[in-house]
Amino acid sequence: MMTERFIITAEWTFLEGRFQKGIALLVSGGRIEGVLDRSDARFLGRYLPFLEYSGEYMLLPAFVDAHCHLHAYGIDLYRPSLEGFSSLRDVLEYIRNFVSEREKKLYVFVDFDQSRWKEGRLPSRAELDRVAPNRPVILRRVCGHVAVGNSRALELLPEGVDGVDRDTGVMVEDVPLNLERYFPPDEREIEEGILRGQREYMKLGVASVHEFGSPRTFRIYRKLEREGKLNLRVYHSFYRRYLGALAEAGLSTGFGSIHLRIGGIKAFADGSVGARTAAFFEPYEGTDASGILLLNSEEIEELVRGAENAGFQVIIHAIGDRAIEEVLEGFRKALSTGNPLRHRIEHFEFPLERSIGAARELEIYLSVQPNFVARWGREGGMYENFLGEKRWRRNNPFRTLCESGLKVAFGSDSMPPSPFLGLSGAMRHPVESERLEAERAISLYTEGGALFSFEEDIKGKLSEGYLADLLILKGRPDSDPGDLKVIDLYIGGKKAEGEGIGEA
Repeated sequence: MMTERFIITAEWTFLEGRFQKGIALLVSGGRIEGVLDRSDARFLGRYLPFLEYSGEYMLLPAFVDAHCHLHAYGIDLYRPSLEGFSSLRDVLEYIRNFVSEREKKLYVFVDFDQSRWKEGRLPSRAELDRVAPNRPVILRRVCGHVAVGNSRALELLPEGVDGVDRDTGVMVEDVPLNLERYFPPDEREIEEGILRGQREYMKLGVASVHEFGSPRTFRIYRKLEREGKLNLRVYHSFYRRYLGALAEAGLSTGFGSIHLRIGGIKAFADGSVGARTAAFFEPYEGTDASGILLLNSEEIEELVRGAENAGFQVIIHAIGDRAIEEVLEGFRKALSTGNPLRHRIEHFEFPLERSIGAARELEIYLSVQPNFVARWGREGGMYENFLGEKRWRRNNPFRTLCESGLKVAFGSDSMPPSPFLGLSGAMRHPVESERLEAERAISLYTEGGALFSFEEDIKGKLSEGYLADLLILKGRPDSDPGDLKVIDLYIGGKKAEGEGIGEA
């Protein structure tokens, strides 16, 4: 596909936050040179390539995923998935057969969700030992905050690792979140994971991602960029432990190129609901446990001050109401002159009313995941079962956040990466008053992510001078998100090609 001058049009164009008819775009040198009336564009089409998607097609900005784990997702695509199972019994039998047929140093099974199993509980070390007595096996939950290992796997971990119960085999937070640190893949595996993950995201109409990793993963992204293999635009943030080294090197948020730039510093204030480690003021239903607070306000204050001194955005994971309150208090202590570095809270799933007010007062940016609503937030789903009706009804108050004047962006957390599942979660929220109309939801999945990476002047909208990151969808503005289909994706005016991309 050409990357020079051409005209592109469809029945509906998403322009200025709403769908409009009769619009065409003039693309030149990878950017949008002009927004035209279609009748004028037809005249120019005598002299330029004219791409017209006739019928029920829509032209949008390509999606921006404001929170994902692309390279880890790509690596997991090579691992056996437990996503489709409905019982622990079937999972154990699958593991027995899998390990008996394949020889590996370590078997990592991913994406299980015990809330969908009829037993409704985690497996135990003893159960895994029975099906795999001689080979190390780890099962990691879809949220990435809890895992279970058999005896052979636990032997590979050093003594004294936080969150490891060697009797039950359950591991919370540190090990499941940092499998790459405890069991590092080689660089070839990471590179292949990035390339495979990139293909999957592009098939979903995503052109830009907010990724999380280490200096090692950044170096591999940089290698792929030099080799011309990095097609996505990547805003690469780093985990908290790397702040000192990055600051010492003189790096800061925003450094980089149009395809790969440095993001912020990520930390965790709590875990997940599915792992029962998200920190709440009240206990989970049927238990005395209320989750795990991983950082207190003093530690958050120290992190924010240190990051600000080095010019870094701070990105803090907080799901439960207690964790959210603690993070906001840390920001309150550290911030005295507004929030020019656009510090963020990721997830912000169960805020109290006062927390929403505090986030607005502090000008904190909120990166939320509407696909979580679609997966676990429906009536009778995991959130209601684990937290009770009262707290469940507080989950992910999207409309309240938007109408409170807060800056909000949508991301997937790669669970799964589909923006269409996220749009469905936002538009079909179980609490009717929190539902978003399609236009606002799309804006949060395009303009929102661009704003959070300081790129609102170059992408996320179909405007003159912006990058020609364009998406053609089969469907109508009133179609159910699940019925929409990606037809073509253009990144910098170049049509994406490859496995499954742009297939009608």
